[in-house]
Amino acid sequence: MNKETLQLILVSGPIASGKTTFAKCYKNAFLQSLEIKGLKEGIKAETSFASLSTLSDEDLPLLEKAHRKGYRITIYFLFTGRLLTCLRGRYRQIAEGIPFDEAEAKKEYEHSYKGLEEISRLADLVFFIRNQKEFKFLKAYEPKNMDKEQFHKAIKLVKKAVDTIKEA
Repeated sequence: MNKETLQLILVSGPIASGKTTFAKCYKNAFLQSLEIKGLKEGIKAETSFASLSTLSDEDLPLLEKAHRKGYRITIYFLFTGRLLTCLRGRYRQIAEGIPFDEAEAKKEYEHSYKGLEEISRLADLVFFIRNQKEFKFLKAYEPKNMDKEQFHKAIKLVKKAVDTIKEA
């Protein structure tokens, strides 16, 4: 495959934001039926691929490497809200036995948004998707073609909207 056409489609968001569900629902549409691989594996293979990520510290150097190798990076970022993220994590723990640490989840929740800001300089296209009751496409951005502060404000605005749900 020609390096100019390499695609990396990244479904990202905090823990329990719906990344896996989104990938299953939209594999043939938005993910272009690309194989879903880990970032390290996909970049090493030097083929187009899709990946899921919380945009952790470990993922950022890999995304920088993909960018240097000429990948066109498209991000689908799922905004869910802190409360809903924790509720989904608790549900997984009860229903599926998947360990859940609420304090760690809250920390990683914030870190995911910081990761989005950091990766924006590498992304060709970023879709904001709200995932509370259903997947709702909000807006698409080309971060390379806009002011960094403007993109940061867009993230904060949507994050604030999804975080307005308070615990009773």
